[in-house]
Amino acid sequence: MEDYASKIASIKGQIQQYKDEFAVLTDRIVGNDLEKDDFYFLAALDRAIHLIDGFLWMLEKRNITCAGALLRLQIDNCLRVCAPYIAKNREDVINTIIYEDKRLNRLPDDQGERMSDGRLKDRLAEKYPEVKSVYEKCSGFIHLSDIAFYQTVNKMDQDGISLSVGGELPARYNDTLISLAQAY
Repeated sequence: MEDYASKIASIKGQIQQYKDEFAVLTDRIVGNDLEKDDFYFLAALDRAIHLIDGFLWMLEKRNITCAGALLRLQIDNCLRVCAPYIAKNREDVINTIIYEDKRLNRLPDDQGERMSDGRLKDRLAEKYPEVKSVYEKCSGFIHLSDIAFYQTVNKMDQDGISLSVGGELPARYNDTLISLAQAY
């Protein structure tokens, strides 16, 4: 467990630096005047900062389910930050956070395709290819999947299976938690 704590400490420090950079960026956006676009990006920054807080807490508590889900939520946040830059109409994207009846997944990108999560993921992966695999893997933390089942398995062999529901996460998942933190 000590090995996990030492490995995760430096990664948590790097993630905390992102939070600090987001706070500086927020101050720069606010500046002297605010445009409609600023509200969109400020909402994304606020969400990113809160997701970081939750993610760091989940790493500390070794809660792999929530850490994986929060990483996926942060990726979703990144997808939406990317959306105005690839949209056919940037203002339509900005309006999705201001008006209830506007939905991003109904809007076209600059290539005429609807900006579904899958489409946004593929477009962001054009610049950051690793996004695609991390998104796919983290989807298993969002949806009930094999990840949820194997977390309950303490031991499985030809004699049977031993399960733990709601118990402490076995140390064998430390590498997965570290991988989640590195991906963050």
